Amino acid sequence: MSRAQLRQASIDMLESADEAYKQAIRARPSYTVAMNNHGLALSTLAKWTEDVTVSEALFGRAYRMFAFIATPLRPSSFHCQSNFAMTLAAQARMQQLRGDADGARRRLRMATAKLRPLLMRGDAWASFCMARVHAVAGRFELCREWLQRCAHRNYLGRATPSQLAFFAPMLDVSSPHHAWFDEMLQKARKAAIEKTEMGIEG
Repeated sequence: MSRAQLRQASIDMLESADEAYKQAIRARPSYTVAMNNHGLALSTLAKWTEDVTVSEALFGRAYRMFAFIATPLRPSSFHCQSNFAMTLAAQARMQQLRGDADGARRRLRMATAKLRPLLMRGDAWASFCMARVHAVAGRFELCREWLQRCAHRNYLGRATPSQLAFFAPMLDVSSPHHAWFDEMLQKARKAAIEKTEMGIEG
């Protein structure tokens, strides 16, 4: 199967998930797990949709899902608030690629505002999210600081490709920040492998 076919298959799967989550939420309007997962599916679909208008509409639907769950903010909804922030950062990345610098800056400010209450509560995952927001914003030294703050949890070593995508500027070997980031990434991955081999979780 070609890359284009794989991409289309993934989009078809996400569109099917969109419909399935709609039905689940209609049947059980207070089902916050389904709402959070629906928001994630919508944001992923938005990133993969080439039509800008459709993509923006999908992002908007994802934001409404996250906002419903995270209001009011409570410990059980921290994960949703961080998903909200990272969806904003993902949209900012797309706006940067389209040359919409002002739109990207607005989304990144909003993402930072979403994470601030979690950071004030000492949430380590929020620190990893903030590192990614700073990476997208081009504030690489701040990105480094936030990665160091959550290093004890080794989120970087266990990061998925979609999470690492936020660090794209530093993954570029021509970047002056590539050396320190690559060293940090390789060390984190080695630690993650060692923990796995020892049967240690987290």
